[in-house]
Amino acid sequence: MTPYFIIYFIFTILALSENYRLNIIVDNKNLIRFLGIGIILLFMGLKYHVGGDWGSYTNYFNDSLSLKINIKNISNDYGFYLMNFAIAYFGLDFYFLNLISALIFLFGIHSISKQYVNYWLFIIILMPYYIFIVGMGYTRQSVSIGFFLVALSYLFKKQNIKSIIYYYLLISMALLFHKSVAIFYILPLFIIRITFIKTISIILLTFLISFFSLYFLF
Repeated sequence: MTPYFIIYFIFTILALSENYRLNIIVDNKNLIRFLGIGIILLFMGLKYHVGGDWGSYTNYFNDSLSLKINIKNISNDYGFYLMNFAIAYFGLDFYFLNLISALIFLFGIHSISKQYVNYWLFIIILMPYYIFIVGMGYTRQSVSIGFFLVALSYLFKKQNIKSIIYYYLLISMALLFHKSVAIFYILPLFIIRITFIKTISIILLTFLISFFSLYFLF
């Protein structure tokens, strides 16, 4: 447990420093964010035997190395298995898979966090469960969450057709890693300013994308 406490302590100090607007934090905001996310990335990516699904993930990766993946046995989460296959094909190891997965997950968190004044406070709130348990323990789900959070950040910035299209593209990517994210296809209906044309357009777009995505998956 000691490494977890150390990581949490470091980022608590960052959150306090940011809250009191220390010059070193304010003047070097982007560099400190880059270094901070890099520390979490290495912590997550270099994990070893962490999470209840560790054995399953290593088995999937070993099957990718030997080209034994059976398309009927991948639970329809094609994105994760294609990622395994690509990494194995290029001769990279299992740690690289964890690093890429953690990078997508953390980029999603960063995309949401940077929209708040207290960037590091937002992250330490997420850290005990969201990062240490979900991000560290459930690799496939964490990638799906990462894509979802990036998609959500587009809706937070602007509520227009362009951002909604980006949202649906990223949600469709997330769906390839875990099917549970499908419920968020209807989210734009609750965020955009309601007009008759926009409502009809979003309902039709949601229906078409959901239909083809779910047909492909199931």
